Amino acid sequence: MFFLATQGGARVMGMAESLGSLDAGKLFDALVIDLSAHASPVPSAWRLRLEQFVFLADDRNISRVYVGGNLIHSKC
Repeated sequence: MFFLATQGGARVMGMAESLGSLDAGKLFDALVIDLSAHASPVPSAWRLRLEQFVFLADDRNISRVYVGGNLIHSKC
């Protein structure tokens, strides 16, 4: 799942040299997630949290958004 969302997606788009991993010199796009956000649709059982985040999470669970290394959104 992580591979498809990161390196796999970068390869498919022909952009593996510039994004898809945390290697130095690559673009940084990321979400900072909060699985304990108030009224979150993601249940608290830790071992299932990642899978549940993928299928259930929404904007309440996104704390920060980075694009190209720049913070473009923050709830803080």
